[in-house]
Amino acid sequence: MEIKGISAERAEETYHWIASVQAEVAARGQVVLDDVERRNRETVTAEWKARAQERGDASIDALVDVLWNQMCLPDGLEFERADDPATGTVQMHCTYCPWHAVAAAAGAAGPGGVGYALFCATDPHMVAGFNEAAGPGARRIAFSRTTTLMQGGTHCDHRYAYADDGAADAGAAVGR
Repeated sequence: MEIKGISAERAEETYHWIASVQAEVAARGQVVLDDVERRNRETVTAEWKARAQERGDASIDALVDVLWNQMCLPDGLEFERADDPATGTVQMHCTYCPWHAVAAAAGAAGPGGVGYALFCATDPHMVAGFNEAAGPGARRIAFSRTTTLMQGGTHCDHRYAYADDGAADAGAAVGR
């Protein structure tokens, strides 16, 4: 399987993982997606709390650096960053994601597809982990997104802002 940005082996492994989750959803229904969400909430939050603690920095810039520069860029995601220095808000505009490409190949992309639960639904939990690492009294990061490639959009529009600037609740789940 050829997917831009990732090795054929990684694409195949991901494709089969997605297909197995799809088969489980077909057999057991919503309970599988509920289990995925519970796992995301527990493990992703803990993993990202540890990442922030290791860095000693739970700021928006640190989150964006770890997620987008250190993880997404090497995986071949194509994106642009726009900063608003007055508020500290960062907007990421992603136009290509190999995980969307694999999910689409597996028939798991689009509204209601398993791809969103496996990949995109982790995003608010990453922010929640950074917020837990920030400690009492620290500014909280808010995350919002109105569209995703995985759900049929032309792009993903991740927005990170400090919670006191009127953005979405810190770490809140966004669109499904």
